[in-house]
Amino acid sequence: MDGFTSVSIIISTLNETELLKKTASLIYATCRHEDICEIIIVTGDRSTPENLEAVDYVRRSAEDIPVVVYRQKEPGVGMAFREAIKTARGSHIITMVSDCEMDVNAVSVMIEQAKLHPDKIITTSRYIEGGGFEDYNRLKRLCNSAFQKILRAVFRTKLTDITNCYQISPAPLMKSIRFKETRKPFFFESVLKPLRLNAGFIEIPCVWRKRTDGNDKVSFFQCFEYILTILRVRLESRDKMLENRE
Repeated sequence: MDGFTSVSIIISTLNETELLKKTASLIYATCRHEDICEIIIVTGDRSTPENLEAVDYVRRSAEDIPVVVYRQKEPGVGMAFREAIKTARGSHIITMVSDCEMDVNAVSVMIEQAKLHPDKIITTSRYIEGGGFEDYNRLKRLCNSAFQKILRAVFRTKLTDITNCYQISPAPLMKSIRFKETRKPFFFESVLKPLRLNAGFIEIPCVWRKRTDGNDKVSFFQCFEYILTILRVRLESRDKMLENRE
């Protein structure tokens, strides 16, 4: 890894309007613009007209930061990130969604840490000092905490927030991984496969807050998909996780 030169920020969006605008405005206000190679906003067939209007607003208000509006070719939020990762031009990549549930102010902190540790994945955690939850269902939090402990044991890691893909990663690493998930389980896969490949991680604190715009519901069947993803990644050989470079 040659070091940090710039970051491509990939933002997935579907039905967010004001939250998408807020996400972009916070990035513009808190980050050094010269550190950002581009912001890639991924839209798709299910993007609402109101959402597309918000995307256009963000593009027009970007000032000196290039904003690329990428229309995904295959369906699913996992495919949105997978396709955008291949197009990213920065030395590093941030993956995030536009619902503001994870504090957008963490973007600038991730970038500064990536400059200090360019070969590491800088990931956010709700479970370390300075992180936390606001207006989060108590039962869901208990279940999430228990699930984190199970994942730490299964994958032999000390990471505290394994289910969270809000992170900055070296672009060559992300582009070398053969991702398979097309839907929300990609969020797990994008953390678990680097873990299996012995990538180094550094956690920084981040607070989760309930979204106030759009909607995002996880069904029972989606939870089942997550379990299948965990099993697949745990049992897959490391060689098969990497793209062929012949």
